[in-house]
Amino acid sequence: MTYKELLIFESGVAGHRLGHLELILHRLSGTSVRKVTLVAPSPDEARAFARLKGCFTGRLDLDDLAGIEAPRMFRTVPKNCHGPVLDLLQQLRQSAKLRRYFTLHGGPERFDFVLLPTVDRYIWGLAMMRRPFDGIPWSAITYETMFHSRAVGYGTRHRLSHYYQPLIFRYLLAEPTLVRVFAEDNFLCDYVNHEKLSFLPHGFAVVDKPTTQDARRHFALADDKVAILVYGAINGYKQIGFLIRSLQQAPGNTVALLVGRQSEDIRPSLETPEAKALIADDRLKIFDVYADAELEAKSFMAADIVWAVYSKERIQTSGIVAQAGHFAKPVITGCEGWVGKVVGGHGLGEVLEARTTAAAAQAIASLSTSPTRRSRCGRNGWLTFSSHTPDTFASRIVDTITRT
Repeated sequence: MTYKELLIFESGVAGHRLGHLELILHRLSGTSVRKVTLVAPSPDEARAFARLKGCFTGRLDLDDLAGIEAPRMFRTVPKNCHGPVLDLLQQLRQSAKLRRYFTLHGGPERFDFVLLPTVDRYIWGLAMMRRPFDGIPWSAITYETMFHSRAVGYGTRHRLSHYYQPLIFRYLLAEPTLVRVFAEDNFLCDYVNHEKLSFLPHGFAVVDKPTTQDARRHFALADDKVAILVYGAINGYKQIGFLIRSLQQAPGNTVALLVGRQSEDIRPSLETPEAKALIADDRLKIFDVYADAELEAKSFMAADIVWAVYSKERIQTSGIVAQAGHFAKPVITGCEGWVGKVVGGHGLGEVLEARTTAAAAQAIASLSTSPTRRSRCGRNGWLTFSSHTPDTFASRIVDTITRT
């Protein structure tokens, strides 16, 4: 079957996940799909999609609906509305808006398949709808489905959502026009064990890796410095303030390298006396930029260690940890969540059992003073994620689209 058009609705994800779309498009260019429409609600995504158009000229006809507004979460909690009820209202609102976009821009007369690379913002609402795209088949990727976390051993808190979300998720999987949901969390796939839920290896952009020397030169890193990379969306859950305080107690040749677009909630951490002192000593380097695939490769090649210490509430998978393994870089992380389970279980680096600056400084010292340990942990990471290739990521999604 030759599709008239594929709709990919991408809604405000962190910059490094946009590389996933490029992998999908590369794979699609060798199939019967001839036209793809990309929905880019944010300016950063719109610029990225504009660049992609030039890359695929003559191979794919790419359209761009960059001017539409993405569905948004409520900014305030409605009165007498708490927890699950609020979540349900938000997602119903977002899903209804997504459905209106689909109908407004051509609906089933125009599109033959819908791909939602980040379904988590709509998952409840879509579960409540039957045939959400007027009978058109669709597929999705989930990154944040976490109801299984305590049962498989990396969630520590009892949550009400652990009881009702499995029912909603299975109701979603029973939706007749849904072809498949992909998840990067292999523990979720094993726990649910449903024919429409498949494991998806982490995807990495296809670029030529620079040499370590060129990458470090780009960030003005001296040879004797040990660079600790914080990459992607630089926001509050990445514990930047904690890193800054810990770095003051770490060996003096360690440097924190922040690469990615900053959110407003992180700026106070970068204006503290401790941060200013590290900046003055050239031990805190900040690059507040949208990170494309080329900059991503430079960042990881320049780094000696990758910082993946997240807030305790964030327990889902981390593409950053997978990328660190892809580049054979050791990781520092907390003991919570998927990250703590994977890093600790496979020996990918240091796991903080205590969230203290002394413990973090010791972890930094353990890796920064031992090239042998960094190499061993980095190799463990590479072995863990070596099967996570661009082809294994994209082929599973594209095969689902083309075989439907």
